[in-house]
Amino acid sequence: MVSTADVAAHRETRSTVCQVYADFDLSSAILYASLESFAFEYGVLRGWGPVRKTATIVSQLPFLSLLLGCLFAAAGNIFNNIYYGKKFVANHFKPVPEARLPPTMVGGFAFTASLFLFGCKSPL
Repeated sequence: MVSTADVAAHRETRSTVCQVYADFDLSSAILYASLESFAFEYGVLRGWGPVRKTATIVSQLPFLSLLLGCLFAAAGNIFNNIYYGKKFVANHFKPVPEARLPPTMVGGFAFTASLFLFGCKSPL
């Protein structure tokens, strides 16, 4: 027989999963919108056009900074995974969610600050 506690636990788990998905979906939507705005900002508003007809488009150069940010984040995640592995073993092979929090906090602050600065420096 199903108890009330089982139903409550199932509802809590389901709502937590939905909330995590919604949070991720909103942050990825903001990221994709900012990707589209990079080319518009630098190509149209600031006038960074093609250097030569055969050259690559100069307005796409800011995507290099995004690539570098992704590479730094990947390196940070690799080092944090080593740290997390040590905490996982020290906790008798039980998950330690708090050990995954520091890079998330850094990434959240950096993402928010970079979008704020990008918006402040816009010529509009």
